[in-house]
Amino acid sequence: MYNVSVKRNMEIDLEAAGNIVAQVLKEDFEFVCQELHELKHKMGNLRDFEIEDFKRNAEIHDAMKILLGYYMTKGDYDEFMELQRVYGNVE
Repeated sequence: MYNVSVKRNMEIDLEAAGNIVAQVLKEDFEFVCQELHELKHKMGNLRDFEIEDFKRNAEIHDAMKILLGYYMTKGDYDEFMELQRVYGNVE
């Protein structure tokens, strides 16, 4: 979870900004994975818009993996992806 409320300008360094982006991406990645799982369970009974949602979420899933690798340290990325593999979110 993230919550920021600022009434004045604040400065954060590049590393802190990257950590914030990584946290948002991690949460969004898990949400996209959940959506993909739900649509996979309905496979064969998907309506046209759900098929499009599935395709788009699959593209987003792959793109987010790349972005996560950019914003996270290799160790943190590997640990996160291993956890996602255990959850069935990545192969």
